[in-house]
Amino acid sequence: MADDRAILVCMPTALGPAPVKTATERMCASCGCAVWVSPESLKAAERCGPVTFRCVPCVLAEPPPAETEFRPLSPGQVRELLDAREDR
Repeated sequence: MADDRAILVCMPTALGPAPVKTATERMCASCGCAVWVSPESLKAAERCGPVTFRCVPCVLAEPPPAETEFRPLSPGQVRELLDAREDR
């Protein structure tokens, strides 16, 4: 990707159900497949500016440049995942 958008790496919907109940579908900017995006992931990414959604397979096939800054999960993302685990 040639712009400065935040890249949100997402699981393709074809790989299974949404990791959290409140996840919505978006499209991978690279291949166009549907991906899962949770509300907290969207909030975290939008704090960085405009967001580009990419699926895991596309990121693995064409990784971002080496100087890319990766951020850990936000507290809200962790909470979503823990809540989803308890719901199963």
